[in-house]
Amino acid sequence: MKNGYSFSQRLVHWLTLLVIIVVYLAIENRGLFERGSDERALVMLTHFYAGFTILILAIIRLVLRMTNSVAPIDPLPPVWLQRSAMLGHVLLYAFLLAMPIIGLVMLNAKGGSLDLFGVSLPSLWPKDPEMAEQLEELHESIGKFGYVLIGLHAVVALVHHHVLKDNTLTRMTRGR
Repeated sequence: MKNGYSFSQRLVHWLTLLVIIVVYLAIENRGLFERGSDERALVMLTHFYAGFTILILAIIRLVLRMTNSVAPIDPLPPVWLQRSAMLGHVLLYAFLLAMPIIGLVMLNAKGGSLDLFGVSLPSLWPKDPEMAEQLEELHESIGKFGYVLIGLHAVVALVHHHVLKDNTLTRMTRGR
């Protein structure tokens, strides 16, 4: 009987976290470099590529979640907690999918594009500086919300482990 997530699910989960850390480090540290400098451009490019990687990882995570079964939480938490967990996961997946898409549309609206291995990704939006500004504000606001969402996810996992003493955390660390 399964007692946790598959190796691939755990790998993609923790890889997603590492790439999220890269995204946040890049954007938070861009101010260390002068506007227009090669160093700042590299930091922003890192942010863009890492963000796109998160989009790919989120899609992979969804496919894995739909195709792999997982052992139930033991002991089973109350229904209200199960529903709260479902809401939390929906918000996390929405965050992981929406942020890179908003970022790509914002980049296009600024007149830019993202190149992968020398191939320019198709533009999702025509150049529109006003739209780009609105999307940038939205992207930043959701990004700040992401700190709270990810922090809550980690705290709740620790509460499950240390207070509720169930297998929620070990399902993602030890696997099957």
